Amino acid sequence: MTLKVNRNGRNDYTDIHNVFIDHFMEPASGEYVKVYLMLLRLHNDKQMELSVKAIADRLELTQNKVISALQYWETTGLLTLEYQGGQLCAITMLERIEDALKGPADSPVDRQPARRSGEPERETAPATSESVREPVPAPESVDFSKDDLSAFASRSEVRLMLMAIARYLGHTLSSMELQRFLYMHEVLSLPISVIEFLVEECVSAEHSSIHYMTKVAVDLAENGVRTVEDARIHLHIKPKTYYRIMNALGLRNKVTPAQEKYFKRWLDGFDEALVLEACNRTVLNSNGANLKYTDTILKGWQKAGIHTLQDVADEDVKWAEKRRTEKRGDVGKPSSKLEKYLNFPQREKDYRREEMELLLRDM
Repeated sequence: MTLKVNRNGRNDYTDIHNVFIDHFMEPASGEYVKVYLMLLRLHNDKQMELSVKAIADRLELTQNKVISALQYWETTGLLTLEYQGGQLCAITMLERIEDALKGPADSPVDRQPARRSGEPERETAPATSESVREPVPAPESVDFSKDDLSAFASRSEVRLMLMAIARYLGHTLSSMELQRFLYMHEVLSLPISVIEFLVEECVSAEHSSIHYMTKVAVDLAENGVRTVEDARIHLHIKPKTYYRIMNALGLRNKVTPAQEKYFKRWLDGFDEALVLEACNRTVLNSNGANLKYTDTILKGWQKAGIHTLQDVADEDVKWAEKRRTEKRGDVGKPSSKLEKYLNFPQREKDYRREEMELLLRDM
């Protein structure tokens, strides 16, 4: 179904109000921001019609993601959605975006994280490199009360997330599933947008088990993931990079925690191309996948100020020239213990002839 866009404006530029940037952009996921910016662009043309599918295709998102984004922005007061026969049919943008600051108390502008019953209010501290490495409580050890679940599910942003998740899973969420999503948000401190993203990714990969999703959530939390973009990098780009490293080393097993520590350290300090080159040299020179050997190569390059493949090539040329110079300087000099031995003055007696004469005389 096409959407009727109700907003007057010019179509030669798109203006973005500072209020949106200062108050609404940061709490939203990157995909939700993309949908809103696309709406601003499309709303500049009077009575323009566009379908959810067209928006999804243009932004390379799922239709469910676009609908979730529209519903999210409606909760902020920046737009109003109209339905006909249960289907979304029109979108009206708020003319004065400043008015949205007077919106509902649970809007993203002033929303606070949920807390468990009987727990004092607390400030949410930013994640640090030390805090994200701390082990998190197992989900089985955390039991939220009915009041906790009710308060969590009553928040407008959470309602939209749960509706989207129910669509992904194809069934009404159970109490245990609701417990896990509250655990992800409250204990793991994952934003709502990240939780929805990881569920969508898991379902797309045919992993619809809440236990599997919880493991993914714990992994994201322990690695300090706090945005959808970081989650996308962690779930897609890094695993593919790890696979390329494993392939370069000739390894076919699943990445182990010990191997992952090496890979993370290498990728934090070097470009992927340089890491792969070090892996190739490891296989050629150490007759196998010796991660310590690769680590030594990279540390040596770091110490020498080598940061690119061109730097490696330049260093190889210097090393080859140095070897040639050393060989030219070594002409006439003994180059091994055997040569040193052979360079001693040799006796001129023919011991073999003398032995033959002795043998003949004794006959």
